[in-house]
Amino acid sequence: RRQEQERLAMEQRKLEEQRQLDEQRLMQRQRELEDQQQRHQRQLQEQREQEQQQILEQQRQVEAQRQQLEQQRQALEQQRLMMERHAREQEVQQQREQKQQERAAERAAQQAQGPFTVVGRGRGRGFGAPQQQQQQ
Repeated sequence: RRQEQERLAMEQRKLEEQRQLDEQRLMQRQRELEDQQQRHQRQLQEQREQEQQQILEQQRQVEAQRQQLEQQRQALEQQRLMMERHAREQEVQQQREQKQQERAAERAAQQAQGPFTVVGRGRGRGFGAPQQQQQQ
């Protein structure tokens, strides 16, 4: 009967040791799972932050490109205005030169016809113009 009690006590100790081992293993497994979950959470967080950084960088690049295009547009607009002004100035200069040439031609024609003759002014002959009828 004492042997039976000792055997039962020993079995109980073994069961208790086994229970403690199982409990330790379970706690260890729970810690590992928690660590794994935390690592996963950190990875997700880092991934989200990286994606956010990429989005911000893309937005910066797009904004920089937009500003560059706006500067180019303004430069082209300035160039267009300058070319238009230059074309107008050239046109005015050509008209001025043409008028000067016409006046020079007019003066040359007046000088060729003799003194006091006004040409193309709608007044007819001026005083002192040679009158062929009287010379006949």
